[in-house]
Amino acid sequence: MRIMRANLKRGTKMDNFVEMARSHRKRYLPRLYSRLEKAGALEEHLKSVAQMAEEELILLVSDQGMRYEEALEIVLPKYILISPEGAQPDLLGNSEEGTQTIGGTTE
Repeated sequence: MRIMRANLKRGTKMDNFVEMARSHRKRYLPRLYSRLEKAGALEEHLKSVAQMAEEELILLVSDQGMRYEEALEIVLPKYILISPEGAQPDLLGNSEEGTQTIGGTTE
């Protein structure tokens, strides 16, 4: 368990996840990106989803024995590479102009 946690060191993965989420949201979720940026909440949002992704990744790999690549396939679309705007309805049935669900929270 210690070895896995060392390989998944905080900072390196977290920074990668933040930048991956930033790039993805800017390209595929421009309204969300703009709304968060204007509200001054973009950095906090990116760090939050990156932290959730990292914590779940560590749990899946270290505690549940899942292979790293398999865990990434679960974690990335859930928190970092979320569905583009208008790609699918949210839980309330709203589409493109609706509320975007991100990492278990509604933005």
